[in-house]
Amino acid sequence: MMAVLSRVSLVSLFYIVCVRTADISAPHVELRSRKGQTEVDITDPPMKKRNLRDVFGNISYLIRFWKNGETKKEELIREQNRVMLPRLEPLVNYCVEVEILYLNKKSQTSNMTCLNNTPSASCNTPFYVCSDEVEPYMIIVVLVVSFLVVLVAVVMIFLAVWYGYKGCRIMFPDTDLPEDLKKFLSQRSQSSILSAMRENTPVKEHFCELRILHKEPNSSQDNQQI
Repeated sequence: MMAVLSRVSLVSLFYIVCVRTADISAPHVELRSRKGQTEVDITDPPMKKRNLRDVFGNISYLIRFWKNGETKKEELIREQNRVMLPRLEPLVNYCVEVEILYLNKKSQTSNMTCLNNTPSASCNTPFYVCSDEVEPYMIIVVLVVSFLVVLVAVVMIFLAVWYGYKGCRIMFPDTDLPEDLKKFLSQRSQSSILSAMRENTPVKEHFCELRILHKEPNSSQDNQQI
């Protein structure tokens, strides 16, 4: 058992020695900019068995950044793999390259990565009108409210179509009535009409007798007056 452990430890030691003497490849660099600040995200080169910090202990990063098109470069040394670049001007294109510092040695230099710095939150940049940035929670609120509005609209449309369909089915039924029911209704309607005609007595008319009398003039009285 002790022999096996000693062999494993020797293999691990040999692996660490080989890795320490080898050169480290370049790290991967990504840039992100928001509200006038640019952040550098550094990813260590991959290794087969262990990560870079387990093998070399404390490592640091040499970060160079400059304005695109200029030769003057500024340098930063940080131990964190996420670093915010200081003193950047808004709306200016900056380029960045990174090296890993370990055991008084340097890794290969990363590829040059460039990005336009966003305007600052105060919007003091001349000749630039900035708009207020939308916070993430506002986007979530708008999405939730929009979803609820669409859901309510869909439910209302469904109910309107459903009740309209039911009303049309009631007013204009597709199925015919059974023959027995048709005969019963027709006989009932005819019998009710006949009974109404039989029970209907003629209306008695009331009238008053009117006589006109014509009186002829007396001829003898007329002659005397002449």
